Formats: sequence, structure tokens, C-alpha cells
Amino acid sequence: MMNNYENQIPWKDWKIVRRLGGGGFGTVYEIERDFYGEEELAAMKVIRIPKEESDLEDDYNSGMTEEEVQEKYTYIQSYFSKEYQLMLEFKGHSNIVNCHDFSVVQNPDGPGCTLYIRMELLKPLKEVLKTETFSEERIVQLGMDICRALEVCERRDVIHRDIKPDNIMMSEFGNFKLGDFGIARTMEKTMSATMTGTDWYMAPEVAKKMKYGKSVDTYSLGLVLYWLLNDRRLPFVPEKDRISVKDMQEAYRLRMRGEKIPEPKSGSRRLKEVVLKSLSFDREKRYRSGKEMLEAITDCKVPKEKEKKIEQTEVYEDECWDDYDGETIGS
Repeated sequence: MMNNYENQIPWKDWKIVRRLGGGGFGTVYEIERDFYGEEELAAMKVIRIPKEESDLEDDYNSGMTEEEVQEKYTYIQSYFSKEYQLMLEFKGHSNIVNCHDFSVVQNPDGPGCTLYIRMELLKPLKEVLKTETFSEERIVQLGMDICRALEVCERRDVIHRDIKPDNIMMSEFGNFKLGDFGIARTMEKTMSATMTGTDWYMAPEVAKKMKYGKSVDTYSLGLVLYWLLNDRRLPFVPEKDRISVKDMQEAYRLRMRGEKIPEPKSGSRRLKEVVLKSLSFDREKRYRSGKEMLEAITDCKVPKEKEKKIEQTEVYEDECWDDYDGETIGS
């Protein structure tokens, strides 16, 4: 029987405060320690490989040998360890989540391991939105901050591939940071898409398993900005109190089909133009890099005396699709 190692923190004096969230392989906790009389807080991401005991049983039942199973989980361990390596490369950047430590604990009773990544503790964007109404200026700042993060990724030939509200955090100083590089891949001359990311914010070529480039990240960022400007609804999602799976699927299909995306409800003319360009179905018409999109969105900065509050509604988190696991929805 596979034991639960998540509560066994590998770093001395740290203890779990609470669970912050999770999805896919990873679960994130808030942790703390007493550091010379001062409380120090951090976030800890725990990735268990294999995720469930049943996953291991399925491997053996499929006819895999013990050696093949061990090779499989060693490969997966290497894959997720790259998240830490990537975050170390970006450590210190003001718009990328800082990573402080990493540890691997092998499972003593079978193949696999548990990975622990200690990171700075930040506030998720969706938590911020529960208490703060974003002005256009704040939305523009978010766009600029994440573009700066993408600019740094591009210098190292990295495509993030999973930009969405859940992976955007805010620091205590009010700047926005990009996190979760678990599915980021180093670019090759051409890249074929996989269905690793989250469908709602994917560019069409990723969802359709076509070759893609850096513009898939500017597309996903454009969707986040659209969501913020459009009462937190993605394109084609109907205006009603409760959004169903059917509503989301239909909106997704229209977007994947290349239907013309309507303007978001709020925002200046220039900001709407930037967002809609980033969401072009034809990738050649999009911003081709974070640097290019940053230049465009910088022009959207609103003078303080003209700043207007953008009315926001509650975040629509229908439980029937909130925990969606990223599987393809139709075609």
C-alpha cells in the first residue's frame, strides 16, 4: 500500500499551515517556521509520483515489467524536476515566482518518489479578485508584468504553455508573477503540441496538436486579459448567473473553430485592440513574442486622472467544471 508522504516536510523546522490548492500531480501548501523569533512563511509544492496507487497497479496489469515501470517513473521524476531547474534559472526576476529549495524522497515501498519544491508565498490572482476591483490600469499592469516574464522565458527558449489565472500570483508589493512551469518545454526548431495544458486558455494550434511557437503564450495571456475585461467570462460564454459545462463546451468549440471573437465588455479602444490581436485565430496576425506584446500593451497605460473602475462580477466557479483536468473537449 502506498503511503502518504505529503506531510513529511524534508526541511528542518518547517511545518504545514494549510493546503492552498492543487491539480494534476501537484498539491500546494502554506508552510512556516520560526526563524530567530520571527515567523517565516513559504509555499511548498508536493508532487507525488505515481499520483495514485491505482496508477502503479494499472502499469503492472498492462503487462509492464518491474524494470519498465521503474524506468517510467524515473523519466517522470526527471520531467518534473525540470520545473525546479527552470525556476532556478529565473530566480530573482520580479515577475516570476521565486523558488528556494528542492528535495526528492524516494518511495521506500516501490517505484516512484515524492518531489518537494519550496517557493515564495504569494497571493493567487483569483484570491486577489475576491476583495479587489481591478481598474483598467491594474489590468494593463498585469499584462505588462506577465509579458516581462514571457520575455525572460523567450531569452532561454522556453514556452510556458499554461498561462491562466490560476498560475498568476501577486506579491505583497502589488506586482504580478508567473508561476507553475511544470509543463514548460524548451523550444526546438518546430514543436508539436500535446494536451498537457488547460483547454480553456489554450491556443487553437495547441488544442489541435499542431506545430506551434511563442505566440501560444501571448494568446493565453490575451485570454486572461479578456476574462478580466469581460466580467470574468471567456469569449462566447453567455451572460447568466450559472455557467454550465455545456456553455463552456460551446464557447470552446466556437473559439477552436475560428469564429470572430466579440469585444470584451470593458476597456479602452486601444486595450481592446491589443487583446483581440493577441487572440487572432491566424497565428501570423498575433503578437509573436512577449516583447512585442509588451510594447503594444505599454501604450495602453491609463493616466491616473482618467482612470475608471471596471465593474466586476463574482468569479464564476461552477463546481461542475472548476476542477476540470485538462482533457480535450470535443473538436
